[in-house]
This record gives sequence, structure tokens and C-alpha cells, in this order.
Amino acid sequence: MARSIRSATLGLFSALALSACANLATEPTQAPSSGAATAASSQVTPVDDGQLRPAYTSVPQRGLPPQILLPGQCGLFMWSQTDVSKFIFFRRAGDSTANLLIGSDETELLVRDFSGDIFGQFFTSQKFSAIKTAHLVDVDFEPGEDLIDGARIESGRIRITDPEGWQTTIPVLGVRACQSEAEEENSEVPANP
Repeated sequence: MARSIRSATLGLFSALALSACANLATEPTQAPSSGAATAASSQVTPVDDGQLRPAYTSVPQRGLPPQILLPGQCGLFMWSQTDVSKFIFFRRAGDSTANLLIGSDETELLVRDFSGDIFGQFFTSQKFSAIKTAHLVDVDFEPGEDLIDGARIESGRIRITDPEGWQTTIPVLGVRACQSEAEEENSEVPANP
């Protein structure tokens, strides 16, 4: 008899403990109510996701459209290293602007400064300001192996500083690629027979 009471007590205690765990997972924690205080005003709420929103809104949500290089032109192309299907940065050699995806918006950037090593027609450290927003963007990378008509970017990072000062760093991979010069057509007119 004592054994069955002990088993029943353990079973009851286990059931109560499991139901308490289930309540903790599904119901908000409440402080003990006192007087006129309401349960709604004393609930513990999770951390507001707004604290992460500035960083999240800077992360590219899609890719840039394809970019066209004319014969003889070169460009700097970068993809997010965390999702290489997202082409997120482009700069044409000789232009003072670049394009970057900030969140879901294609953002035009203006060059502020550059330094570092020369990498074809580009420097390995470039600083930009967004033309229509107050974002600041730093692009730094390490050159990799040479390719036909270009070179790889071994590793790099794009650091985006939003207007409130929040910084988001995106690891990138990329290439510097050039469109080959078109072969000149033979300008000689064949003689008539």
C-alpha cells in the first residue's frame, strides 16, 4: 500500500511539474498582483526586436540586377559571402559612383576616399557615402589569384553605418573583371572581280 501511495504521489508530482513547465513556455510570467495592479501591466515581455532592426535592415535581402560592361571596361563585382547567390556591390572602373544593396533598396554611392594597394583599376580600401540617404559604406578586400581578364577577391568586407550610427559588417567575395576589347573589323573593302 505504501508503495502504491508513493508511486501515485510521484506520478502526481511529475504531472504537476510537467504542467508547470508547459505553462512557463506558453504563458507570460506575471508578478504577484497587489491592490489595483492589473496582470497586463505586470507581464514580462520579451526583448523588443527593434533593438536588432537597424542591423537587419542593412543586410541585403536580394541581389543587384546584372551589370553590363562595354568592351574595354572593367568592374568590381562582390557577392555576400554568407549567401553567394546575392550579388550586392558593383563599381565600374573610372566612375565616382558604385551600387550597393542596403536591405532591399539599390543604393547609389559616391566615392569619399580610397587607399590601400592598387588592384587593377581599383584600390583595396574604398569609402563611400550614399547619395540619397545618410549611410556611410567602407569596402575593404584582399586580392586573390589572377583570372583571364581580371582577378579574384580572396576575402573582404563591406561595413555599412546607418544614419543612427549602427554598423553592419557583411563578409564578401568577388572579382575584378574586364570586358575584352572587341576585335576591329577589317575596314578594307574587297575588290570587285
